[in-house]
Amino acid sequence: MPSLQEGSGVTLTRGDIHYVVAEYGIAYLHGKSLRERAMDLISIAHPKFRPWLIDEAKKRSLIYPDQAFISGKKGEYPENLEVHRRTNTGLEILLRPVKISDEPLIRELFYSLSNESMFHRFLTARKGMPHERLQSFVAIDYTRNTTPILAILKAEGREKIAGLGQYVLNPDMKTADLALVVRDDCHNQGIGFELISYLTSLAKRQGMQGFTGDALARNQPIFALINKMGFKVEMENESGVFKINLIFTDEHEYQRSDGLEIRWICRQNRSPHRVHKDRSPLLLGGVHGERHLLRGHRAHLEGLFWRDLMNI
Repeated sequence: MPSLQEGSGVTLTRGDIHYVVAEYGIAYLHGKSLRERAMDLISIAHPKFRPWLIDEAKKRSLIYPDQAFISGKKGEYPENLEVHRRTNTGLEILLRPVKISDEPLIRELFYSLSNESMFHRFLTARKGMPHERLQSFVAIDYTRNTTPILAILKAEGREKIAGLGQYVLNPDMKTADLALVVRDDCHNQGIGFELISYLTSLAKRQGMQGFTGDALARNQPIFALINKMGFKVEMENESGVFKINLIFTDEHEYQRSDGLEIRWICRQNRSPHRVHKDRSPLLLGGVHGERHLLRGHRAHLEGLFWRDLMNI
């Protein structure tokens, strides 16, 4: 119900409530505004009541008058897509789809980004992230297979978005345009790697063959990340912006007894290429087809323009 009847008994005030647990999820309410509480509670209500609760909350000015909401099967949160991961730096993260109640968290993520990170994400000098723009991130049709995936950190019962990744189907229906952002204070902790790995597994399940994307030539972290993913990569520089095609490959790894990690990348109609890995920072330069000395091991590196290959 949207409100209690006059004279109803109340044993706990809203300031005492931390969690509300329901059949359709858990809402953490402590320290949140009325609007945030309303959206959190609506998001865990029975799906058939959510449109009505949204309308009632709008009438009471508890939420935005233009609050977007998707009802029915399209708006049912896919809890089965939640996975827990540990990064190569030992960081515990939760990867999950975005929720309708995540607008405050996404706003906090974008306002935590440096000007450079914002420019790398949007390829423009975006100064603000208004409510209207944020709604496009949280009002999601979960049946369209383009759900943004969040990397969540938990501290003192509260969630913080460490990164956000999403892909959107291209017209060819075989590839998808990939977008990724990691908050500045979470760089170099393996979060981007886990996000792209999970998005890749989701895309493969849907029969996709690869990702596309754009990146500024000076965005060295994204090139370093791409280098670690095991894709076959095609890039074209157009006036300082790289048009990137990431083609999925079959990849297998195992750990040797001496601690050196071996990655086998098997490409269609090609022999496997073995890339030795250790955990020391490396800097490689050159273009595809060349051979490079890699910590005393040689590896034939194909199809990629290598730059700042960190923590291979």
